[in-house]
Amino acid sequence: MQWPNNRLLVQVLDDSTCEETRRLVEDKVLEWRERGVNIENRWRSNRKGYKAGALMEAEKYIENYEYTAIFDADFRPDADFLLQTIPYLKENPKVLCRHVFTCLCGTPFKLLAPGANLIAFDMSHLLL
Repeated sequence: MQWPNNRLLVQVLDDSTCEETRRLVEDKVLEWRERGVNIENRWRSNRKGYKAGALMEAEKYIENYEYTAIFDADFRPDADFLLQTIPYLKENPKVLCRHVFTCLCGTPFKLLAPGANLIAFDMSHLLL
């Protein structure tokens, strides 16, 4: 994801009960952290509230970030997603969200990145 690293936080929200999946997520997070990405694995032992519950628990970590983009596990945004989306939102202050298209892929983890105004999904999901 092309964006200044000091303004980017990737959170992998995982509430899986499968040990193999959790290990895979942990390995991938470590791999990306070693590449210099500001990334954290947020595993929780319960599924209270399902996806919304996981997002609510992760919210406390994004207070210092201006925008939030949320991608499901099978989305792969283009590297320039934020570079294309954030300027549009800044130029249009009355716009809360922007409808975007993403590529479905087999990525085995969920990403929650930078923090507070933008939530983006592909065309089959609601944008907030």
